[in-house]
Amino acid sequence: QLAMIRPMPHHRKPEFRAILLEAREGLKKVFKTNNDIVILTASGTGAMEAAVGNLLSPETPALAVSAGKFGERWLEICSAFRIPCRAITKNYGEAASVEEIRQTIEIEKTWANHHPSVTMKNIYRQRVPQARAAK
Repeated sequence: QLAMIRPMPHHRKPEFRAILLEAREGLKKVFKTNNDIVILTASGTGAMEAAVGNLLSPETPALAVSAGKFGERWLEICSAFRIPCRAITKNYGEAASVEEIRQTIEIEKTWANHHPSVTMKNIYRQRVPQARAAK
């Protein structure tokens, strides 16, 4: 509670920079990476827009697996950025198989941008065992 009564450091001052750098270094440990960590002060949609806006272009087609709201959001964001996007549409709660995604990529020759939109169960149930088997 004492932290809440202190004035908030200004985001352009050295004190805030030190706090931000400490947070980024701490997140590297949490995610077990030496790569840069980017902290976005945005919603999940804001992060998705940042990814599409910075990684794709109208000359870079995408592939989205739509099996729920997140997949639908990928398609909407790609459309808003005028990114050609091929969709593998599944019923809510269903998973696209690794083979189905692989075949679509080979057929379409697209860069695959897949965000599992169902649950972590979806990832572990299908993708992790298949990825391990492919090694």
